[in-house]
Amino acid sequence: MKYILLILISFTTIQSTWAQKVRLSTPKVDSVIVIETPECPHCLKIVWDSIPNADYYEILKYDPNNNNNLPEPYPEGDPYIYEPFFIDRTSNASLYAEKYHVVARSKSSQNFIDSPWSDTVITLYLNPIEYDSCNTSINLSWTGKNNNSRFKIYRNTNNSDFILIDSTNATKYTDNKLEANSTYSYKITLTDNNTFSNSNTREKQITSLLIPNPNKQFIYKIHPSANGFAIYANTDSSIQVSSYTLYASSNINGNYTQVSTLPYTGSENIIFNNATTSWYKFLTKNICGVYVDTSNTIRPVTLTAIQNGNNVALEWNSAFHNPEYEEFYLIIISDNQIILEEKIENSENKTNIDISTLGGSTNESYVFQIKNINEKSYQVLSNYAQVYKTVFLNIPNAFTPNSDHLNDRIGPFQKYITNTDVTKFSSFHFRVIDKYGGVVYKTNNPDNSWDGTKQGIQLHEGPYFYNLDFTTGEGQKIEQTGFIELIYP
Repeated sequence: MKYILLILISFTTIQSTWAQKVRLSTPKVDSVIVIETPECPHCLKIVWDSIPNADYYEILKYDPNNNNNLPEPYPEGDPYIYEPFFIDRTSNASLYAEKYHVVARSKSSQNFIDSPWSDTVITLYLNPIEYDSCNTSINLSWTGKNNNSRFKIYRNTNNSDFILIDSTNATKYTDNKLEANSTYSYKITLTDNNTFSNSNTREKQITSLLIPNPNKQFIYKIHPSANGFAIYANTDSSIQVSSYTLYASSNINGNYTQVSTLPYTGSENIIFNNATTSWYKFLTKNICGVYVDTSNTIRPVTLTAIQNGNNVALEWNSAFHNPEYEEFYLIIISDNQIILEEKIENSENKTNIDISTLGGSTNESYVFQIKNINEKSYQVLSNYAQVYKTVFLNIPNAFTPNSDHLNDRIGPFQKYITNTDVTKFSSFHFRVIDKYGGVVYKTNNPDNSWDGTKQGIQLHEGPYFYNLDFTTGEGQKIEQTGFIELIYP
């Protein structure tokens, strides 16, 4: 009976001792940070809350080669950690997501038992940045994945504060919102089961983009040239590209076909030649062979001039598609000099000019041109349209070759020119024909004159038919016919 009582007392004492022991609190991991420094290129730092009454902490680490999927104390041989943080100097976070638990332990006190394992701690490792110059994007990838994990991507620009730019369930991300001459830094974070994981930081400097600035890519001028029109374009010369290709279409919304291609030379200004009256735009191809930018669409101004005597009707088209604002200027050129440039106030794209009111008597021809300017100061000059004042030799209809020095001869012919002062003839042919059809006088020299004779023999009085054709110094071809009455008073 005494022994039975002793056993009961001992069991009760043991039971009372176990009942008095308290389990330590579960460590709450605050952060998991991948560290990359020259001194510690593959380091990982785990930080957790300090647990009251804990004598030390132990790290349990999963071995990816261990098939039983149970964590082992880490590091081997020295599992005692006395501060609420741990630096793993042999981490393989760059290869795969490493997993840890933290345990608070008691070895000296009889009143506490070990804590439960902490939530699983997962590493985040941001791999080296991949820059896709053809698509002008930065590609990020990282190791670190758990079920239903959602990662946050942070970026700073030019050493500014990190800001959240996106989140994803994947372990990769593409950032294509980049600017030239900028430095970007990235880090990835994960909050999973109340544990915060923070990746290492990666940096990439972008000196230039393969996408030209669209504000620097435009056709700003079209001028007439020897073979049609020359198209002047501005380019973003800071971006090395492969080529610039000019496309044309007869309809603003029609199909565009390739006209010509210019290689990249580093020049800000390029010129496409031999353009006609189509709509034009140019496309820029980057060094990866991809078209990355399209310019504005524009066309030449085509000017037509219809002359009726000294009245000239001018009509033209606009160079721009739906401009916010545009102006037209009439330019008049004579003797290779601009004698008039004035704004056209009407909006009908046509006007009438009386050329008899232009310039002095020495101006035989005039060249018209239209200048079209839009709200961006893009300038298009039309083709040239040349017109002539009416040139006529006012040959007398009668003369009296009686040697009184008054109206004795027909010629010289320079004095008969009206409307303009033609200083020279490039060709001249004058013939006088009698009523039988015989040529009684002819000359190719406008300084010569007819005295009413044929081979020195006086001709009979009466009407004689004349035929005159000549070309002026400016190339105007004139033909006249009429009758001259030969009279002996």
